Amino acid sequence: MFDFETILTIELSLFGIGITVFTVLYTFVLNKKSDLSIYTELKRKQKKSSKTILDQKIIFAEKYISSTKKINIYLLILVFYTFIVSFFSFLASGNCLLSTEFFNGVNIVLSLLCILSLIYTFIMLIIVTNRYIKEVKIK
Repeated sequence: MFDFETILTIELSLFGIGITVFTVLYTFVLNKKSDLSIYTELKRKQKKSSKTILDQKIIFAEKYISSTKKINIYLLILVFYTFIVSFFSFLASGNCLLSTEFFNGVNIVLSLLCILSLIYTFIMLIIVTNRYIKEVKIK
């Protein structure tokens, strides 16, 4: 199937992309949590108990944090998975002492794991795209 260097390249690329997107979303969550604490403090000091724009901002911030945390969990799974597969690919690429049958078996297993990580990344892309379309849509 793939050679070990190709698998290593694909997995390290997905690892880098996963880490980058994770840190960006993590920063967004921290900023939104900061906003949420400001909103809740303002709400606590507010004298009116009726529904206000502040209540809507609090609800939006909580939903945003919740959904972004879910996506970040999926990204962490991808990051750890790609790291492990790339580590084993790196080990296999430098080991010439393996028998041919075992070498081919390891190659097939790592190639299948690489294909699974590409499928997982594609599914994540679909999830994030759908979320983007829903959040950006103006009613």
